[in-house]
Amino acid sequence: MKRNIKIIFTIFFSASILASSAVTLEEAKALYNKGKYSEALPAFKELYKTPRNAKNASINQWLGVCLYKTGNIKESKKYFEYAATRSVAESNLYLSKIEFVSYNFDVAQTHMSKYIESLSKNDKPIPNDVNELMSKIRNAESMYDHVEKITIIDSINVNKNEFFKHYKISPSIGDFVSSDILPYEKPTTPTFVFATEGAEKLMWADVDSANVSHVYETTHLIDGSWEPYSTSDGMLSNGGEIRYPFMMPDGSTLYYSCNGEGSIGGFDIFMSRKNLEDGTYYQPQNIGMPYNSLYNDYLLVIDETTGVGWWASDRTQIPDSVTIYMFIPNEVRANCDSDDENLYSYAIVNSIKDTWQEGADFTPYFSKIAATNTSKKSDAKQFEIELAKGVVYTSLSDCKTSEGRQYLEQYVDALKNYADKIKLLNEKRSKYNSATGGEKVQLKREILNSEKKLLKDQQQIQYLRNAVAKAERKR
Repeated sequence: MKRNIKIIFTIFFSASILASSAVTLEEAKALYNKGKYSEALPAFKELYKTPRNAKNASINQWLGVCLYKTGNIKESKKYFEYAATRSVAESNLYLSKIEFVSYNFDVAQTHMSKYIESLSKNDKPIPNDVNELMSKIRNAESMYDHVEKITIIDSINVNKNEFFKHYKISPSIGDFVSSDILPYEKPTTPTFVFATEGAEKLMWADVDSANVSHVYETTHLIDGSWEPYSTSDGMLSNGGEIRYPFMMPDGSTLYYSCNGEGSIGGFDIFMSRKNLEDGTYYQPQNIGMPYNSLYNDYLLVIDETTGVGWWASDRTQIPDSVTIYMFIPNEVRANCDSDDENLYSYAIVNSIKDTWQEGADFTPYFSKIAATNTSKKSDAKQFEIELAKGVVYTSLSDCKTSEGRQYLEQYVDALKNYADKIKLLNEKRSKYNSATGGEKVQLKREILNSEKKLLKDQQQIQYLRNAVAKAERKR
């Protein structure tokens, strides 16, 4: 009798909850089917409170999805796990996604395999996004076994718009400029352009008429004109979009970002090498972790002058921001041990301090980075040297070759010394006009001496000017 009373009370109590709920089960399901998860969530939470509904696989699944879709991913996991034990196939898809973002790639792959198997058993097609996620999981699992161990010396959060302006790299490495610099037709959408030292070569990303993404480039010729734009083949994009190309000074090693096949996040950083004989690129390689994450990673630059590398990422998920990381590149890649207790931290860059050796001093690197600004300011020396018709150099960064730059530096110094000597000579001439006796004789001797030396200086200046032109023609 007591048992019957208890059952009657439970039914009455459950009915009371449903009756008092603002949204019924059917209404909650209707909201769910329309994708209004935040509105359906309170009703499913209320329904779940009853013991019977708590054991209902569908309600667990619906509640899990509502939590997941509203950003409560961690909380949603237990509901998907219960639904999975009751053969709700889709729960394995969500569990795979949850484990994926937690870097539990082996578990994520197990759940995804179960989901794909259930689709196959029911003769259902496997959606493209499911196959893509499975590919990302496999790639990520492989990368996690080969996380490069690097030392990250600093990081800064900056606005994502034109974040590359915060990279402090040496003039010898190049610069990042607006697409306004392009000599011919401009991309329909303003884009980042990488200019090598002296703006000898410009590189940027754009799409062709078939909407295939390429790395475009053009070279500045000695007569002042530009070569016609050339493009990479479609292999670099792997069916995705290319952004932020950077070419190392060797003219062959290319780093760029792409969200095509082989990426584990949105945009990943890839590396390829250019065949200098025919201009084609070799098969690109994803450079792996920690550079790449499950989010967007951009613009890897290695500055061989300062010994510092740079890359940017939105993995911290700070709105409208990216994090720029500065690191010490390895001469030879060294991977973390797979059983290292800090492997997860290394992979996601949980804390840059985890990458530091005890007692490490990064002052020399920061000093070199600071010196790049001084170097760039020194490039702004104002002079004018016409090497050929219409080809005028006004700064050291205009040089296309290191030999040309050395001669141009000597040329600039020679011009300065010549100007100083002319000033001193004019002062002596002024004194000579008012001098008398022995002083006048002495000044005359000094003036004639100075004029002879200036003739030699003029010859040296002409020699250096010609040496600059000759070196620049060699490139």
